[in-house]
Amino acid sequence: MAELLYIGTTVLSVIVVGIYICRRPCCGRQRLFIWQVFTGGATALSGLPLDTTLCRELGPHVNHVTMLFVGCHMTLLGLFLYVQEELVVRHDMKAAAAMERVVETAAGDTAGGRASATGEVTGAEAARGSEGASLRKRK
Repeated sequence: MAELLYIGTTVLSVIVVGIYICRRPCCGRQRLFIWQVFTGGATALSGLPLDTTLCRELGPHVNHVTMLFVGCHMTLLGLFLYVQEELVVRHDMKAAAAMERVVETAAGDTAGGRASATGEVTGAEAARGSEGASLRKRK
């Protein structure tokens, strides 16, 4: 039963994240992690035809179940790294865009003949990219 839950979870997560992957463009190292997912799947399935050879050469220590779990580990690791890369890269893009808006606003204030911006934007506000954050205070 435990094996069924683990393998079933792997298959279900590949389907769910696979649909998500197909809808979004890749960025960063995500293509590498997609290949790791496919390699894990191939490793998991390769244990079935190689079972007799593995048992004959390596004894009872390595068989198709071992290959199946190694493949599942590789697949889940690839999915985890893909999602982690998605969060890091997309969040960094939003933070960079927010910081660029702050710089453009500050440059526009000084170039537009205004004295200076009296309010400051904290790094947390810029990183959040909150559009409603007050960029400057007016007198």
